[in-house]
Amino acid sequence: MTAIRRKRLNSAKSTRVAHVAGKSGYDGRPIVVLQITDKPFINAAAIVTQRRLESIGFKVILKAMDWSASLVARTHKEPPDKGGWNLLFTWWQAADVSNPAVHFGVSGAGPRAWFGWPMCPRSKSSSPSGCARRMNRNVDGLPTRSKGSH
Repeated sequence: MTAIRRKRLNSAKSTRVAHVAGKSGYDGRPIVVLQITDKPFINAAAIVTQRRLESIGFKVILKAMDWSASLVARTHKEPPDKGGWNLLFTWWQAADVSNPAVHFGVSGAGPRAWFGWPMCPRSKSSSPSGCARRMNRNVDGLPTRSKGSH
């Protein structure tokens, strides 16, 4: 693929994503991202996320801190304008997350869940893996990443 074609494709995707973001009900309040500066791969993820979100119309505040400070900051359940946060990056070992049925990061247990406290009501037919699929569902026709996609 040529650089010119790639630029056109990325521009079209960005326009489409910005359109969907505009329809999402975003009210213009800043998105607070915990930026862990002493872990280079997590620091880079925060910076790239800020740039991408800003490119589609979101306001983003990077809240810089080291890893140990982030362990305290991520426990705050207050809204971002009162010291809380919207987004953080972390990592797990593969063995910790290979089975969605026991992956505490996608448990959907609300106040008893991992930081971010995702809530996914359980029913007779739901399972933790089903909850994870619903939390990562396709949004307004934007394709989700599937096996084999890059």
